[in-house]
Amino acid sequence: MHVRENGLIKQWQAFIEITKNIENTTDVQKIIEVVIDTIDKADGGFLLLWDATQETLIIEAAVNFKEEYYIQSRLASGEGISGTVFKTGKTLVIHGESAVKKAMSNMKEPNYQYYLKSSVQQVPPKSCLSVPITYKDKKIGVLTLDNFFSNDYFTEEEIGFVEAIATQIAIVFILSQNLEEKEKRAQTLSSTLASHHSLNEIILNARDTKQIILSLASMIDKELLYFDAEGHYLFGSHSSTNMNLPTIIDWIELSLYQFPSKKQYFQVSLPNELTGYIFKISSLYGITGYLLVICPANSLDVYSKLTLSHGTAIMAIEQMKEQKFLESKVQERMALFQQLLISQSDQTLNTMFDDTYFQAYCLLSYKQEGFNEANYANTLNLESQYQNKFRPIGNCIFFPHKDSLIILIALRDQHENIESSLNKYITLQNNERILIGRVIANIEGIFASYQDLELLQNTQHLIDGTIISYKKLGIYRYLLSMSSIEKQYFVEEILNPILPSQDNQRTKNDLLDTLINYFHCHKNVAQTAERMHMHQNTVYYRIQQIEEKLQLDLNDIQHAMNIQAALFLYNQQP
Repeated sequence: MHVRENGLIKQWQAFIEITKNIENTTDVQKIIEVVIDTIDKADGGFLLLWDATQETLIIEAAVNFKEEYYIQSRLASGEGISGTVFKTGKTLVIHGESAVKKAMSNMKEPNYQYYLKSSVQQVPPKSCLSVPITYKDKKIGVLTLDNFFSNDYFTEEEIGFVEAIATQIAIVFILSQNLEEKEKRAQTLSSTLASHHSLNEIILNARDTKQIILSLASMIDKELLYFDAEGHYLFGSHSSTNMNLPTIIDWIELSLYQFPSKKQYFQVSLPNELTGYIFKISSLYGITGYLLVICPANSLDVYSKLTLSHGTAIMAIEQMKEQKFLESKVQERMALFQQLLISQSDQTLNTMFDDTYFQAYCLLSYKQEGFNEANYANTLNLESQYQNKFRPIGNCIFFPHKDSLIILIALRDQHENIESSLNKYITLQNNERILIGRVIANIEGIFASYQDLELLQNTQHLIDGTIISYKKLGIYRYLLSMSSIEKQYFVEEILNPILPSQDNQRTKNDLLDTLINYFHCHKNVAQTAERMHMHQNTVYYRIQQIEEKLQLDLNDIQHAMNIQAALFLYNQQP
């Protein structure tokens, strides 16, 4: 009875010492040392904590085990004695070497060897006591004690003592975690407020979108990629050497329609097993762009999310300012263009470039398939880039105009070949086209160049190429100046016998189509036959019929000119 009382007193003193130690230092090594000293039959032990990231039990502290071996051990839930106790959440007491070996039999071989090499005896213990460290339903870890020498069993009092210690450890760890989380939240809040202040300073200092993105990338220490509202890549925050960048850019453009419409940001699985977060930039004008951050891990920390969310809001505000400024600039340019056409803009143009420095002027019309008025308005932001490109020959001013962009070119040399200069300084895609009006010596006569553009707008489908000059129209521009009645009379006068009619529509259509293709192929019978997928003899026969019906010789230059003019006007008919 006296021995039992001494044991209980010893346990109570140990409990007080452990409680003080936890509250003061959270030194888990000291905790397990006190427990081992309190229970005589315990020769060694481990305190293991659950690592949620790795999903394993990691030995946090040990007594009478070699650290260089046990430090490598990683136990899965349900593996070995400690893993089983963690999984079940129930205390496990095992007596006898055979029973202990059986309980350890499901351990992975490397972990089993680490255990044997780290123990003093390098053999399994004679008995073992393993207690779960839990708080309510939260599993924190396991406290395991090993007996290598004594044949005595762990008593109920000793088991209760270790369970009480485990409960105390759990409570303190939870409190410590909560305190650490609060400190982290406070630190995150402080860092976030600092980054918000920096972003607000950028706005106050009137810096642009690119400056904001560069600042954001610096704040979160990650590379950012910026895309427009249609998913086209614009620029990145770093001079990236990332080999995955082209693949990621293509993936974004193809996957844009799949992005959630209501979420401000969302996680995406990128090609090549990469993870990223996409943040939308949206304002009263709708979605204006996207920011992509590529994460080395599968998650983005709270600070980065808050900073990027605020950053995209700042960008939206900045873009609204830019959009309003752009709208004002567009209205100003449209009014200036109307004045230009009626020769009332000389003074304004003089403020944009020195009128006396240039010898000639002409108008260009730029069109891109799929562009709308907003797209052409946004090209005003590119004006300075093109002014630099045109600097060797002169200067330029952009005018958004309906469904195109009108460009006024001011030339230093009135004999400058505009078409060759454009081919030299500008590379166009197949869906882009530039029309060139005539060059005039005096700005007051610029309306003539604009009329050329209107003629080209109506006839560009007849001319090949991405850069088309009014000169390619040749005599046709005079044909187009005819009245509608005169055009109709001319076509019927030349082509009437082969024009389609209700009485003989099929035959006359065949002859007219053959004539159109024949002239398109420069009166080459072989090419015409190939183009129309027919035998050459059929083409010869139809040409003979056409000449008989029209009562002319297609080899005669004058007749051929009349036919060519009539076909041109015929193709212009609605």
